[in-house]
Amino acid sequence: MNRLLMVLFLFVSCYCFSQQRAEMTDLEKARYDSTIVGETVPEFSLLSSTLSEVNISEFKGVNLIIDVWATWCVPCLKEAPYFHELKEKYQNDTLKFISISVDNFPKEWLAFLEVKGINKEAQYFAGYDENHPVIWFVTNIDIENGRYHSYSKLPRFLIIDKNQKIINREASVPSVEKLLEQIRALN
Repeated sequence: MNRLLMVLFLFVSCYCFSQQRAEMTDLEKARYDSTIVGETVPEFSLLSSTLSEVNISEFKGVNLIIDVWATWCVPCLKEAPYFHELKEKYQNDTLKFISISVDNFPKEWLAFLEVKGINKEAQYFAGYDENHPVIWFVTNIDIENGRYHSYSKLPRFLIIDKNQKIINREASVPSVEKLLEQIRALN
């Protein structure tokens, strides 16, 4: 019974996060525009699994496939094995796969990785801070009655090229063959 309640809670939490809507401010629109296809990735830092700071610019020179996820997001957890399978099969010197958590607390994120036995290599933490550019990537814009609204969607898969240009901010989920096609198109 407790497991059922926990699963239900996680599902509702993930759904609420993905359906949260608020009218967009000019600042939110500008943030969204800074993460559109063809633009250079805004500079930002992440925490590695050793809690050291890593700048996104450190990945310049390699194509990146990025999984933005959260430990409480059931669809994220379902896609994770597929993402790791692609990583094992296709990662090389010019193509890297990284996962970025938007959980609230780094210690809980690290504990989750430990309990689940998830390899901590290429795992990063952004946190859920509306001012962090990773959150801008998970924001979608919707127009309703002529007004802009924003809502967030997880999981989100991004493709960034070796020059740090955004190739796709809404790449297919890894469980679908289309992501593999998008990866192959990088070469």
